[in-house]
Amino acid sequence: MIPLKKGVNLSSRKITHKLRGDTRKFGRRATGSTATSTNVNRAGWPIPKPLEMQLPSVATLGIEFLPLGFQPWVLDASELMQSSVDAIGVSAMVALAGVVNRRARIQPKALDSTWTVVPNLYGAAVMEPGQMKTPILNRMTRPLFKIEAGLMKENGRAMAEYLSDVREAKENGDPPPEKPVQQRLVTNDATFEKIQEIVADNPSGLTMVRDELTGWLSALKQKGRENERAFFNTAWDGDSPYTIDRIGRGSVIVPHLCLTVLGTIQPKRLRAYMSGEDGVPLPEDGLLQRFQMMVWPHQRPFRYVDGEPNASAAHQAERIFWTLADLDPKSPMVFRFCPDAQALFVDWIERLHRKVRSAEIPPHLSEHLSKYKSLMPTLSLLLQLADLAADYDRSGRPIWEALTGDTFVGFVGSEGRTVTLENAKKAIAWCDYLETHARRIYSLIDKQDQLVAKSLSKKLLARELPDSFTPRQVVQKGWRQLTSTEAVKSACKLLTDAGWIRETIKQPAKKGGRPSVRYHINPQIYEEPSPTKPT
Repeated sequence: MIPLKKGVNLSSRKITHKLRGDTRKFGRRATGSTATSTNVNRAGWPIPKPLEMQLPSVATLGIEFLPLGFQPWVLDASELMQSSVDAIGVSAMVALAGVVNRRARIQPKALDSTWTVVPNLYGAAVMEPGQMKTPILNRMTRPLFKIEAGLMKENGRAMAEYLSDVREAKENGDPPPEKPVQQRLVTNDATFEKIQEIVADNPSGLTMVRDELTGWLSALKQKGRENERAFFNTAWDGDSPYTIDRIGRGSVIVPHLCLTVLGTIQPKRLRAYMSGEDGVPLPEDGLLQRFQMMVWPHQRPFRYVDGEPNASAAHQAERIFWTLADLDPKSPMVFRFCPDAQALFVDWIERLHRKVRSAEIPPHLSEHLSKYKSLMPTLSLLLQLADLAADYDRSGRPIWEALTGDTFVGFVGSEGRTVTLENAKKAIAWCDYLETHARRIYSLIDKQDQLVAKSLSKKLLARELPDSFTPRQVVQKGWRQLTSTEAVKSACKLLTDAGWIRETIKQPAKKGGRPSVRYHINPQIYEEPSPTKPT
């Protein structure tokens, strides 16, 4: 008899097997168990291994990657919220892109003026529930919403003047005045049709901030939403025209469609989106690959911290946003690399093209990395603009009065139109860092068999299958991810390797036919603690 610890009661979960005339009881293994050193118990079953999907490791964002004017602000937020610098720093940079948009651009090649890049970004932070996703978004986009509040006040004053002019024109018999354009910078939730109208009236672009992006992405996967996906694919470029013609609504013409997108995603929902667990396969139109600033950082150990926010750091960062928001989108500034930075860019982009054309990189990841050819110039320009805006602030210009009528005509000096070698190096460091996160995210596609095996393991633990089953029985259940015999067999192979089940093959009778495959469940998977750890 296997000795048990005092107080352990196995009566509710003991399993009785008949083996060689003996009755043996199997429950939770206790101290002093007589299991053999080969990890095989007396019933001939191996001890099941945990089903844990190992994700590729990722790099940590260095605070030195950020503009100098942002570093105290990001560090303060990271400390007070006890969240990783990664999600906060990425949100800050995407918010910066949202305030610049079409107000500036960069010409990556020294001579070819036909290729210019608008510093627009799509970004997201992949984080578990309870990791301060919403507070991070709110804090890093606060400067945008403050600018938006100022614009709304201006819109109110302009509309009041317009209505007064309309009344006066009516009394005098004059033609009505032109209705003022409603200036906008950011939105949280707007329909596809409303976004079209807003960006048509705002040539600088618009920023969309969504707390949970997977709901939006999943909705765009549905049949009949292809036009919307095409719209958001075009908006990422920031420089392409877009025209919508509808009966009843007329034509909405956007000369240069530009939209910045920032949000958060839960890992579980991202897996469902990428693996097709939500019932719709991942579209092949490249929308996900446009989220170049998507990161999936390691969790930071929590430590209780209480203190006054660094108001000076927040004020410094906000002044940068206000300065750049005052750039004129009708006459965008054009930057180039300085000579040393240009040589660095040429070397980097040649290495990038060799990498994405390598057969060693999966197609989805290759398509993602190929879009870095615009990411590196974009980040270089944003870093340069943030540094210049901080310097310009120190000249004494009343930044907080930027919306009172003063028009900012650009930075003074020829040095303001080139990107330094230092910022070009920072941008390359950003690309290297983001690539590690892209590899983790796209590994969800490469690990499809593991995801399916995980799904089947949950059904086994819930005892939704008999102790002995066939692949056909699983398919007939109609469970997500387990709707084809091939998928079920692949999952069963992994579960067999992990010792959860074992396969038996019954040869056909002499009259012919195919061998029949049946799987038997290892009874030890029902013991506590469970050999699986949901991820």
